Amino acid sequence: MNSGDPRADRLIDVLGSAASYNDKGHAWSGHAAAQQDAMRANWQAELLVLAEALGEEALGKELVKAIRSGVAVRDGSGDVVQLARRRFGRPP
Repeated sequence: MNSGDPRADRLIDVLGSAASYNDKGHAWSGHAAAQQDAMRANWQAELLVLAEALGEEALGKELVKAIRSGVAVRDGSGDVVQLARRRFGRPP
């Protein structure tokens, strides 16, 4: 499942960054709401490009839905990045 694809690695990195930011990073950064929105918008744009490049078959319906809906860039639990890690055979 594209386990050696650098795009999958980047997708996982972006999802991990978003999860960390949403967990506590936004508070530690001191970002105002507009800055938080901008961070998430940038991640969303990149995730959409990566999702398109990797394709729905590689990502699976659940991950595609989380990315397209914007849930992935607001997730602070790490559930979405763990889903991607499992999907691409990466360690947790």
